[in-house]
Amino acid sequence: HGSAHLRVADATFVNCLYHQHLHDMILSHEEAKATKSNTSSSSSSGEVFTTPSFPDLMVSFNAGIYGYSDWIPTIYYLMRCATPNPIPFVITSYTLEEAEDDAEVILGSIEKKEEKMAEANSTNNHHDDAQVVAVIDDWDKCLWRPELNPFRSRQQRKTETAMEGTEYYENGAWQTWIVGKGSNTFLKLGEEGEENEIQ
Repeated sequence: HGSAHLRVADATFVNCLYHQHLHDMILSHEEAKATKSNTSSSSSSGEVFTTPSFPDLMVSFNAGIYGYSDWIPTIYYLMRCATPNPIPFVITSYTLEEAEDDAEVILGSIEKKEEKMAEANSTNNHHDDAQVVAVIDDWDKCLWRPELNPFRSRQQRKTETAMEGTEYYENGAWQTWIVGKGSNTFLKLGEEGEENEIQ
């Protein structure tokens, strides 16, 4: 109803994995903050420092997280990284069953994080309750659990490998998790893709 209602969005194509791009953004953010802090006393220079614009939303269409091991390091990183603000991560699947399988992989990543926390507590503490760690709900990072997507395609997807009686639809089911912000630890990827923790 007129130009006043128009919205403009910028799109950037980046050829890399989710966690690699997010890691680079976090690193740039940390470097920008350090640079700004070091130069705060010399404001007369007129130099402007900008920080990267983090995504407001991440969406992975028909991801098949449960079926591709390449997703494991990405999910593990997303569940542990520290971003300025939490980011909703929407994941769609062809069926509700696939969405539930994807959720199991994500929950496994959270449990892996908790195991590392327990190991760290055990190493850094020497009192009797060193093994005690805060118990968190495995689903506490989930905005909504796997469910049928009300916005899914209504056109059935023909799949030769489909199980008998199972109907597939583009973005048939969905779920949303909150990633980033939840960690006080900055993860820096090593040369081989390993994660090195920096407090």
